[in-house]
Amino acid sequence: MAVSNLNEFTLVKNQIIKEALREIEACSADREPTSNDLVIASTKLNMMAKSWENKSDYPWKRTEGFLFVNTSTNGYILDGSTAHATENFDQTTTTVIASSGASLITISSTIGFVVGYNIGVVQDDSTILWTTITTISGSDITLNTTLTNGVAIGNKIYVYQTKINKPQAIDSTRLSLTTSNLETSINSIDQLTYRNLSNKKTVGTPNQYYYEKLRSSGVLYLYQQPDSDSNYIINFTFQKPLFDFNNPTDDADFPVEWLSALVKNLAYELARGYGKSSEFSEILKRDADNLFEEAIGADKSNASIYFQPVNNENY
Repeated sequence: MAVSNLNEFTLVKNQIIKEALREIEACSADREPTSNDLVIASTKLNMMAKSWENKSDYPWKRTEGFLFVNTSTNGYILDGSTAHATENFDQTTTTVIASSGASLITISSTIGFVVGYNIGVVQDDSTILWTTITTISGSDITLNTTLTNGVAIGNKIYVYQTKINKPQAIDSTRLSLTTSNLETSINSIDQLTYRNLSNKKTVGTPNQYYYEKLRSSGVLYLYQQPDSDSNYIINFTFQKPLFDFNNPTDDADFPVEWLSALVKNLAYELARGYGKSSEFSEILKRDADNLFEEAIGADKSNASIYFQPVNNENY
């Protein structure tokens, strides 16, 4: 028998719901779910997925971010609109001197530069002027804000489109020097340690961080408060939140090997509302928990563990 040579199987939102309803005998090949069934199950599915965000780390939601610091603050609000933090950016340099008060700069490459994007201009006083791009003509960029200091030939220019929304968690941060791209780890501290710092506004090179997750945003606190706008960028690894199930044909924001766990756990969430007995629900809960643990286990890191014998003459 020949194999398919395909690896495309998946279930979309309404298919997951139908499978879960079949598990509790609330629909079958002869009985399609009602619109009310779909609404109830969709709500339960989203509630369940949101609750799972606190149960584990999900490797497929882990990505890299870049924070452009400034000397005026030690706390950076990550909410998609405030801090200059992004997943991707491009950079180039200036080729013509620009004076304070100018709104036009000339750069060596316009790759990644688009009208409306966020642009950061490193000025001669080492500050970064952040604004947006108004027009692009050849190598000339017109800024939405005028320069507050001069810009020499060779000064760095940064550009990016989208700011990072609230991370579910920040796993690690590194300080990356803009002159060499060499990275140095920044130590994570907890809330109590951060709150107990006697002078959180101490200025220097950041060597510790604390991430505070709020209801609609996150705040990345750095200690020490940056002593330069432009000497380094904070690179960080973070977890994105799981995406919602909105439309009937939305894919699950999970790998395909999680589909059984999604179906069985949704069935358990629905069982009581559909009049299933405690005994039925307990069996369903056991199976659902086992499938969830199997899925989590499959996503754990397979990092090697090394054992080294101890040379001790007393043994």
